[in-house]
Amino acid sequence: MWIKRLVLPATVVVCFLHQNSFAQAPSPEASSETLETITITARKVTEDLQHASIAVTVLNSDDITRRGITDPTELQAVLPNIEFMPAGTPMVIIRGVGTENNLAGVDSSVAYSVDGIYLSHPTGLPPILYDINQVEAVRGPQGTLFGRNSNGGALQFNTNVPVLNQVQALAALTSGNYGRVGSEAMVNLPVGDTVALRLAFASDEHSPYFADGYQDADNQAGRARLLFAPTENLRDVLSFDISKAGGRGVGLTYCPGLTTLPQCQGRVWVPFAGLGVNHPRDFLNQQSWAAYNDFQYTTPWAALTWLSSFRRSSWDNPISVGPIAIAPATFESSPSNVSGFFTQELRLAGAPTAVKQLKWVFGLYYAHERIHQFDRYAFDDFPLFNFTSDGTVNSAAVFGQATWSVVDRLRITGGIRDTNERKASFGDAIQGGTGTPVPTGGRQSVSKVTWKAGIDFDLSNTSLLYGAASTGFKSGGVSQVPPILAAFSSYAPEYIKAYSIGSKNRFWNERLQANLEAFYYDYTGYQQYIPESDPAGGLYFATVNSQKATIYGAELETVAALTSVDRLSVALSVIPKAAFDQFVVGTLNFSGNRMQSTPKYTIQGTFGHKFNLSNGGNIAAEVETRFVDGHFVNNSNYIGSYQTSYEKTNLNIRYEDPSGTWSVTAFGNNLENKAVITAYTGVVTAPGGDEAYLAPPRTYGVTVQWRYR
Repeated sequence: MWIKRLVLPATVVVCFLHQNSFAQAPSPEASSETLETITITARKVTEDLQHASIAVTVLNSDDITRRGITDPTELQAVLPNIEFMPAGTPMVIIRGVGTENNLAGVDSSVAYSVDGIYLSHPTGLPPILYDINQVEAVRGPQGTLFGRNSNGGALQFNTNVPVLNQVQALAALTSGNYGRVGSEAMVNLPVGDTVALRLAFASDEHSPYFADGYQDADNQAGRARLLFAPTENLRDVLSFDISKAGGRGVGLTYCPGLTTLPQCQGRVWVPFAGLGVNHPRDFLNQQSWAAYNDFQYTTPWAALTWLSSFRRSSWDNPISVGPIAIAPATFESSPSNVSGFFTQELRLAGAPTAVKQLKWVFGLYYAHERIHQFDRYAFDDFPLFNFTSDGTVNSAAVFGQATWSVVDRLRITGGIRDTNERKASFGDAIQGGTGTPVPTGGRQSVSKVTWKAGIDFDLSNTSLLYGAASTGFKSGGVSQVPPILAAFSSYAPEYIKAYSIGSKNRFWNERLQANLEAFYYDYTGYQQYIPESDPAGGLYFATVNSQKATIYGAELETVAALTSVDRLSVALSVIPKAAFDQFVVGTLNFSGNRMQSTPKYTIQGTFGHKFNLSNGGNIAAEVETRFVDGHFVNNSNYIGSYQTSYEKTNLNIRYEDPSGTWSVTAFGNNLENKAVITAYTGVVTAPGGDEAYLAPPRTYGVTVQWRYR
């Protein structure tokens, strides 16, 4: 019934617009007013966005630059049904599916990739977006082509490939409030006729957003890519990247707006005041480097892709979260981890001209990871407990997906993936300052088959109707608990069954685009961490599975070329239900609770106008407003974790000279200066009150860019 309520009205609108699009006389200016074609690689092949039967939002380099976006978490402002929770690491929630669990070995529910290379953890993501070709945000489980840890969706960051026989260069400087200073540089150099080298570098620094000195930035990143293309059929790209994120770490604030804790009564919430802790030993040190290779060879009947990579990432983030009621000292958490991640993916895709009725992809995947984790909890210098562990992960999969054209307009799709994983993690736990080490950890083996079945139908050359059923899973793992707590030693994977129906359309002589998708999820096994005690009183943290949740909703994305110089886009996301039908884990009972970071509706509108100047240059102005309904940012649904409805407005204005060599962009984000809660700690025993993380306040700046091409 829910599908009928959501989809039937939209289908009537789509059909009406579709019929009326034929009644439109061709515009004499259609060639300058039509919307551009956008290509994506979300299904492991290059294809037109409008012909891909999945929900994808694409941002190109210009979309990112003119908004002044550098941090990946800032993409939340422009991606529908995607919420970022920057609580130490950039956790992402897509349509209610995400991970808020930093325990050792716990995987993300969203698959991240850079240049097609899967990343095991968000700490491997570069802290700066630079020399980007485009970002693809794929919503819904991608269990066939992406596999493990994609039950929420996938975020793909595709950087620019070196260009043969061309010298290109770019230099940009950014200055803004909070002492922001940013830079970006790129050079593309031909080395003979078959080799090209591309070097890129970026930095981003700003002073703290919080008055007590937290949530600043000191980030740098660099990348080198070498292209070797001796023939039209052979291409190899060898890449190396390195990055570092530094500063004092994420900020926290006491007593978020609606809290009812007694210690917060009579106090006025000052959002960015911080906790007033400011320990000199608090810091963020996130480092990553990677070497990866993309080999492609095409034949008349198929294209072979071989992706190889190794990435080492580390994350250290000692943070003081303020005094709590059971002790006068400041409670400190010092998580630290190091990951070495090796991957291989071999993929074969049918050439479009080989068998026109059949499109197919077949592949093999292997990953091996070594993880070292250290967690220290203390009151000032008095240790409470320490955990140390070393673990390995081995994951292997075989996958395939094919689309068959039954007739000219009708296609059916089927896909399957078989994943086999082995995880092991062993370590020690020390309770108190002089405690005896207690051995912890264990092993786990899991096999999962995920699949997809879909059908597409072309209503016309510019209108696509599709439906699909698919599954996805997030890996299970091993908890660092002693043998006496064997019942909590491992946890099972999360699992999703998803159903979707959608339509993609171009109307009004390719000047109006309207894409709609409705979805329904059966979600089981949500992984929640809980504290557990042994008979001796030792405290441990374990990850356990809840029972069942239901999520359903819809998204509508539209963009219109009103004239050759005017663009209007509107995006609407609705999630009427995102609730735990049953969630009883230990002493926690969240049954019936709304899932975190799932506003019932979000609407975003963007209008842009270009002023063409008499000297041949232009000024482009864009205003963007996003309204978000009130929602909880924590599954507990404590009132202190409720973010009331809010609106945020961004504005950017850019001048570009007649040659396209120079540009100056002024941008302002969160012009209302709203304090938006992104995550909640729930430390209700703190004398200062409960604590919350916040999105950035109002920021603004100017970017000057020079480009040679």
